[in-house]
Amino acid sequence: MVVINETLNDYYVYVVSNCNRTEVCIYASNNLRNKLIKCYFDNLRCGLDCYQLVYYENFGKEEEDAMVRAKTLENMSFDEICKLIKRTNPECKTISDEIFSD
Repeated sequence: MVVINETLNDYYVYVVSNCNRTEVCIYASNNLRNKLIKCYFDNLRCGLDCYQLVYYENFGKEEEDAMVRAKTLENMSFDEICKLIKRTNPECKTISDEIFSD
C-alpha cells in the first residue's frame, strides 16, 4: 500500500468511477484529497455516482506533465482506460481509503 503525503503538493492525475464501473472521469490536481471530497459532494448534489478513486499517477511538482497526461487519458477510449486501471488495480476497487493515512 502506498500512502500519499499531500503536504508536498505533488500533482496527480487520477480517475474516478461510479460504483458499477461503467463511467470514468479524469482529473489532475495538486490537492488530491480535497478534490476527491469536492467530487463526492458535487456528484451527490447533481445526482451522479462518479466519485470513487480507482487509479492515480504522481507527477511530483511537474504540473505541465500532469496536465498533458490528463489530456492524453481523456482522449483514450473507455476500454483503454479500463485496461490501464487494471494494470495497478486488477479488481477496480476503490482505493482512496487505502492511500490516505489519518
